[in-house]
Amino acid sequence: MKELEYIDLGLSVKWATCNLDATSPEETGHRYTFDEKSEVVDVKIPTREQWKELMENCTWEWKNKGVVITGKNGNSIFLPAVGELNTDGLFEVGNAGSYWTSTTMSSNNKYSCYMSFIRKRPLFDWEYKFTKGIYSTFNSSRTLVIRSVQ
Repeated sequence: MKELEYIDLGLSVKWATCNLDATSPEETGHRYTFDEKSEVVDVKIPTREQWKELMENCTWEWKNKGVVITGKNGNSIFLPAVGELNTDGLFEVGNAGSYWTSTTMSSNNKYSCYMSFIRKRPLFDWEYKFTKGIYSTFNSSRTLVIRSVQ
């Protein structure tokens, strides 16, 4: 595995420059099940609150099958639109991305939070737009990538 590099976006944590097990910012890296995510060591997976901080305090701009996220200090990272792999297959590669958080939703740990973004192109609008948010999922139904923090 390539040693991770981190960028200071002026937030409470620094964000990795690429996904876990990727060699460049544009690569997907490994897709982890919930159980695999729980076994990752020596890597800090962002919490729901850290993803929310990234969404609310940085600008997000769609660019070349992903988003460039720029902090108020001018530094930026790229999140590729890696799609989403669930029990029905792989969807929206190049148009959406879903990333694990370290936050579980219930006391029995059946649900976890994940951050997702998707590009949308409204009818009669030449501008690409996208939405982003944090959602919960049944732990066994998703295989997502990890973008670590420090």
